[in-house]
Amino acid sequence: MKYLLWFFVAINAAIGIKYLLSSFGVFKMRYYPFITEFIFAVVLLGTAAVALYIYHYKEIMWLSFLIVCSPLMLLCIVVFFSMVTGKY
Repeated sequence: MKYLLWFFVAINAAIGIKYLLSSFGVFKMRYYPFITEFIFAVVLLGTAAVALYIYHYKEIMWLSFLIVCSPLMLLCIVVFFSMVTGKY
């Protein structure tokens, strides 16, 4: 379970950095509006940092695993509302 937690933390951090750079225009590829990509970046990087803090300092693995997996559901909801309200 420890390796699965590290895997999800790495995935969240990598995707969060990608969305952060994309929201500031470094990658020049916009799939979603600026605020949506910025929210993605903050949520993913924030949950990865919180999960690492809880795992290392509090040593509660199940809670950190729950925290690191929760943004996937939140991001699905945000993408859905972005697609419904966006101009496509």
